[in-house]
Amino acid sequence: MATPAQNYALQGKQLVKVGQLLPGFSKADDRNLPKVDLYMIVDFFQELRHPAMKHVKMQRSAGVDYGTDTVGYVQLRRADGICEVVGRITPEHKVSSKPYRVVVKIDETSEKVVDAKCMDCAAAEGYLLENAPEGTTGLIFDHLAFKPHKGEELGIDRLLQDFLKDQIGEPDCDQFLLYCKQKMTDELCDLINKGTVLQAKSPLWHAVRFSRVTASKAYDAAHSSGNINSSLVMSVIGAARLKDTDAMKRGRKLEHSVLNEVRSQLGKINPTGIFLTPRYPVMGASPDGITEDGQSIAEVKCPTTQKNFRKYVKNDGCVAAKHLAQVQMLMHIANRKQAYFCVAHPDFELTKNVKIVKVMYDPVYSEDLMLKCQNFWEKTVFLELCRVYSN
Repeated sequence: MATPAQNYALQGKQLVKVGQLLPGFSKADDRNLPKVDLYMIVDFFQELRHPAMKHVKMQRSAGVDYGTDTVGYVQLRRADGICEVVGRITPEHKVSSKPYRVVVKIDETSEKVVDAKCMDCAAAEGYLLENAPEGTTGLIFDHLAFKPHKGEELGIDRLLQDFLKDQIGEPDCDQFLLYCKQKMTDELCDLINKGTVLQAKSPLWHAVRFSRVTASKAYDAAHSSGNINSSLVMSVIGAARLKDTDAMKRGRKLEHSVLNEVRSQLGKINPTGIFLTPRYPVMGASPDGITEDGQSIAEVKCPTTQKNFRKYVKNDGCVAAKHLAQVQMLMHIANRKQAYFCVAHPDFELTKNVKIVKVMYDPVYSEDLMLKCQNFWEKTVFLELCRVYSN
């Protein structure tokens, strides 16, 4: 199998390492990648059909067994119906070589692959020179026309890059956290919260979550062994494939219906974006909703079986430890004193049954949890990002 691709992206003609999102781009994962089906691929290659392209390598590289480990850091941006995806891929026939820079543009309105380029293969330079408009030879990307959201200034990648510019010697995490606190004004945090109400459908939401410990990872972070190469660290910095569980898929499908059922019992629940706090700048929290009076948050879960249901709510009716940590962090960062933990029964589609557990904010537990999560970030994520950026 090909070796894992290193995490690179392309900015102008310069390579940037993992974490350095391009202006206007957000981290790509299974939730926000554009739809591409077989028919779109066939149409694209039919339009580019050329005798020189009919060779075995292309057929092998297009196979379903071409491993996901060959794909490096991927990011995307959407504008005017076009989704532009940038990534790194290790060619199967050159596993020891540098990963190739790959760019794909997809028209999501007409469901058409508009363009796909490998910037490092032997034919790439000739292709670009041949197809570049007059007077633009050598220009690969033009990001100047895209104006990023002001909230992207609080992305960990941007904050850390700016911080490291003036650093001499070993970077100090305490100094970085202080730097973040100075940059994270209440006004900017509020702007981000309002600008990310669509959550996973919002590029800004992905940008500011990148390399932050979010509430869903709070329990694991607080109980981490501190292994810098762990899957948890890799998932935080975006270097691990998102595991899309059956419960997550069911949650996306049913969340709106479950919230409607919860509304019938609790009253209006409004959507909300991600919350950030200057006190803990490397944390983030995205509850599923806020009650109309603004006093409580709502978090929805949709387990698929009765056995899994007990992983969320125990037999005594209390929230299980892992999800209690999530809810407490949500309340802590969102500055709310009460939460409704809403778990749809496995037969929700038929019965509309939802178990709603009221959880009160525990300041002692939450403060200890936040300190443990920050310690995890300092000992692992910070060191890994500094190592990457320093190279």
